[in-house]
Amino acid sequence: MMVRAKCAPHFIRRVHESTPDSPVLNYRTRCPCGIDYCRITPDGKVTPCPYRPEVVGDLRSQSFGEIWSGSAMFRALRERELGGRCGRCEYRLVCGGCRARAFATTGDYLAEDPSCAYEPPGDRPLVPRRSVTYGSAPTAELAWSPAARERVQRIPSFVRGVVMRRVEDFARARGLDTVTPELLGEIRKAMPVDFSKRLRRRRLT
Repeated sequence: MMVRAKCAPHFIRRVHESTPDSPVLNYRTRCPCGIDYCRITPDGKVTPCPYRPEVVGDLRSQSFGEIWSGSAMFRALRERELGGRCGRCEYRLVCGGCRARAFATTGDYLAEDPSCAYEPPGDRPLVPRRSVTYGSAPTAELAWSPAARERVQRIPSFVRGVVMRRVEDFARARGLDTVTPELLGEIRKAMPVDFSKRLRRRRLT
């Protein structure tokens, strides 16, 4: 079972200490606010996460792409120039602490997360084995058949890069070097929830 405690990202240190080869370390599990997701309020305001009140853009006057790529706050969150213990911690690239707790307790969203008791030795940062995140440009390392490529274009661009990377990981694990519609169908059957069927049911009700 894989656990992703997004608002307690310092659990990754425990995972690394106990199981250095854990698949959890394949992807960044750090606080995702402004990096892998954000919040959009009912009136179109964009904030870094549901627990951060700072408005970084307004969809009534800007495109989401402009806000996502152009926000100075989002850039600062992605650069990970953190303060205090978080800034010295070797886990800052895979954890980085909760930015909402840092803001709530200090008024500085780049300060250390006070909920973590770890005292870092200041070693070289631990780099995640896979750096792809939501919003990453989709890139293919394996061959994709035309039909498979056409199908993946139906996936929203915001998550397409992550989906393509994980589909290719699935293919490699089976010794395949080409992604086909049959493989995509196999992946869908392996999913615990078929979201396309759920969407169709909602449309019918």
